Order: sequence, then structure tokens, then C-alpha cells
Amino acid sequence: MRFKLTFPKELADKPVFSEAILRFHKPFNIIEADVDAEKGIIVASVDLSESDLKDFIRFFEERGVRVELLAKLLEVDLERCISCGACVSLCPVEAITIAKDWSVVFDEERCVACGLCVNACPTHALKLSIR
Repeated sequence: MRFKLTFPKELADKPVFSEAILRFHKPFNIIEADVDAEKGIIVASVDLSESDLKDFIRFFEERGVRVELLAKLLEVDLERCISCGACVSLCPVEAITIAKDWSVVFDEERCVACGLCVNACPTHALKLSIR
């Protein structure tokens, strides 16, 4: 499960994320983080059961953290994508590949939302949904 946590200013210096790791005993993969004195935003993933997911959301919301579940990190506008491949060689985790029919294939599970592909796309067919 991928999620975006938005911490208000008053929680920016509190160890809420660390508390969640200890509470749920699960490894969290931080995909992106932007934390300063005004706010904190963390995009991460963790493997949770359905019941743990409800507890997870409640845990953060009770502490004043906004939780957004992310179905996709990368949005692809197939109307604009011309399968030029400009994004393929830049992807550091090989989440974007070229199929046998020369079309570009996006593997959402591998994506780490680095944004390199978005900047490389000449038709602006790619957009990160976390920003």
C-alpha cells in the first residue's frame, strides 16, 4: 500500500513516523520526503492487511496527520504518449521499458516517483500524482 502523509507544522519535529514503525512492526519504504519547519510530507509504502490498514490510518489521523492512499504514483496520458522512449533510459529502477511492439510499458510497482521520466517527456504525457 502506498500512501502520502501530510504532517502539520506542530508535528514537523515529532517522531510520529518512527512511532508507526515501532507500533506496526513493518518495514516502511520511504519513496519521497519533504520536511521543513512548516510541514512534513512523506510518501511511503508498506505491506499491511486490511485490518492493519484501518488501524494505520486511525493511528496517523488521531495524531493530526492527513493520510491519502495512493493508487498510482505515475499518471500516464495514453492520448499524449507517443512511445518515443525518452523516459526509458532515465528510469533508475527500470519501471519503464519498451515492449516487443515498441510501445512504452510502465510498471507501477517498481516506480519510486523520482520524476526523471516526467521531465524527459517531450509531449508532457507523464505526471507524478504525489505532487
